[in-house]
This record gives sequence, structure tokens and C-alpha cells, in this order.
Amino acid sequence: MPLLRRSLSVLSLGSLTLLSACGCNLVGCFDGLTVALSVAPVGGYRVEARVLGSPAAFVFECPADQDCGARAFFADFTPEVAFITVITSRGTVQREVRPRYTLQQPNGKGCEPRCMQGTVTVESPA
Repeated sequence: MPLLRRSLSVLSLGSLTLLSACGCNLVGCFDGLTVALSVAPVGGYRVEARVLGSPAAFVFECPADQDCGARAFFADFTPEVAFITVITSRGTVQREVRPRYTLQQPNGKGCEPRCMQGTVTVESPA
């Protein structure tokens, strides 16, 4: 059995060397939209993102007993225009946003993956 472990280690090390030789790493990324809140809500909150004419929404839910920060990421959601709803114990805010997306290449130029990501800021309910 030790021989098998050794072979797998050598194979893994060889694969890493091969990947390093081409200059690309193994960091992944996703297309998507990040909604940054102007202030982290106290307690639980919910962020909904949707496009006009679609009843379905992308939903980020932060329970009251967790610290989720002030950002919600919606993978595979890259609309030209989005409608964002932020729901907290202090109220609800709804905004139309027009995100700008930038090409992300976490492993360097010319390396896969390539992702389109955008960030919009929406105020938290007062």
C-alpha cells in the first residue's frame, strides 16, 4: 500500500509541475453579479435579484444568527438591467441597477477560466 500512495504523490506533483510550467494556476471563478450593501444590516436580511418580466428571483438569505457581511453574490446572473430588493427588519429597499461587468482572469492573462463579474452598491434600509 505505501507504494501506491507514493505513486499518487509523484503523479500529483508531476501534474502541478506541468501546470506551473505553463504559467497557469487552478483558481476558479464564476460569472455573476455582486450586490454590495452600503451598510451591513443588523440581524438577518434577504437580497433578491431579478430581471424585468421574470417572476423568478435569485435569492441570498442571511439568517439573523449569522454574520454574512454586506455582500451577496449571484452566480450565473449577468443582466444588463437588474432589479434588486433588500429586505431587513428595518424595511425594504428596491432599486433598478445597470451593472458594469469586467473580465476576470484569476490565473493570469491567457489562462482559463475567464469570467464576467460586476458589482453594484445598494443602500441598506434605514
